[in-house]
Amino acid sequence: MLTKVSARHVFPTLCLVCVLSACWSGVLAYTHDSGEFDPSINGAWYSCGNDKATSAGTNDGRGPTWDPGWDFRGIFRFDERCANCADTNHGKNVVHHLYRRDGSQWGTRTWSQCGCSGNSWYTVANDAWWGDSDRVWRVKFDAYNDTAYPNCYTNYNAVSMGKGHCYGEKWDYINDWVCLGGYSGTINDNATGWTESDIYLYPAVDTSHGNVFTYGGKVPGRVQTGDCNWANKLDWKGNAASYGNCDNCYSYGFAWMYSPGGAGPKFLIGADDDQKTWVNGTLISSGTNCCNRDNFETGSISMPAGWSRILFKVRNGSGGFNGTVSLRNGGDRNWNEGSVTRYNGSYGLGYEQDDWYPRIDVASFYGSSNPQPNANFYGNDTTVTASGTAWVTGPVPFWKVMHFEWGYGISGDTNYADVTSSGTNWSHTQT
Repeated sequence: MLTKVSARHVFPTLCLVCVLSACWSGVLAYTHDSGEFDPSINGAWYSCGNDKATSAGTNDGRGPTWDPGWDFRGIFRFDERCANCADTNHGKNVVHHLYRRDGSQWGTRTWSQCGCSGNSWYTVANDAWWGDSDRVWRVKFDAYNDTAYPNCYTNYNAVSMGKGHCYGEKWDYINDWVCLGGYSGTINDNATGWTESDIYLYPAVDTSHGNVFTYGGKVPGRVQTGDCNWANKLDWKGNAASYGNCDNCYSYGFAWMYSPGGAGPKFLIGADDDQKTWVNGTLISSGTNCCNRDNFETGSISMPAGWSRILFKVRNGSGGFNGTVSLRNGGDRNWNEGSVTRYNGSYGLGYEQDDWYPRIDVASFYGSSNPQPNANFYGNDTTVTASGTAWVTGPVPFWKVMHFEWGYGISGDTNYADVTSSGTNWSHTQT
């Protein structure tokens, strides 16, 4: 009796390690630049060269406001142009007020216009706004209340104001993850069935040929948080609730990061409550320091040229269950890491790239060499043999070859089963 066998019966899959190498740091550069702009003004001001001045002797609310229209946490630098007019119009020890987006005052910076050179630029403020609610908004002063009397000249009371120029460094985070969980236990427990430093997580993209691998009975999936600079976090009781939503438990986030030439960034990490973080299988940070962004700061962490992986584990006691990860310059935490690529503002991607897909070659099938996909083979032998080669081209290591039989006769938590002999040269026998 002839037996019809389809070449589709052998459908291997591969699980896709990075080699740590030298690193380098990119040039520090602002992410935001307002350009030169005029402030909005209250009250009566008169022309003062290319700018304006006013009397500072009347308490009537007159003053300028410089608003670049920004809303983020990061570095904020404000430069002001010295008005090109008589020095008697310059104010002494002018207090500039810096405001957060919620309307509260972040702080003040004082600049004395005495002796400033007309049409020259002076840096009034240059600070890192670290708090979780420290979102950059605007700068202003009041001519009467914020200027010392007498001003730069005896018995004279006036103040000038010029154009402003704002520079900003908006801190970027990993906003794209593959998540897994939640598991009951403490931060040191591990119910995934895998060694944590070896974990690679893959979102389910196509389940028509079986399901993704499970980890202790749980399936991972992709979560895009939105910008984590201030409005969002990786939240296992919010945007990632499908992979957590529990107390006294822990969950994971996994992402890929790319550096064209290698890098040595600091990792700034926030977690509610406990966290452990691995890069390329090496533990770089752990502990409890709830609950703001950036509470943990590593030293410079070496990343090779090419792709690196990060595994972020957070344990929740009760209440909030979230975390954030940001990459900063290895020599100065106030700056983003310029040598790691950002994708739409995210330092990480929660999915693999197309050219990482594993390669499989079926050299022989049921006695025929170089079989073609979807071909049918006939014979009277009920034992089917197949062999070939397998390899990978991306950063994920070769693990093993498996086969898929449309689910027939395979038990367990997936539709895949091992081939008889796995490896870069593999073979399988099926009766």
